[in-house]
Amino acid sequence: RRHRLYALKLGPDEKRIDIGTPETYLKALKEVWE
Repeated sequence: RRHRLYALKLGPDEKRIDIGTPETYLKALKEVWE
């Protein structure tokens, strides 16, 4: 359920994570950290 928090943390553009899967979140995180 923390996906929503992550999405908000990343920003509106990354809101897709909210409706995505943990894998999608991790993948997006990599892009953000890079």
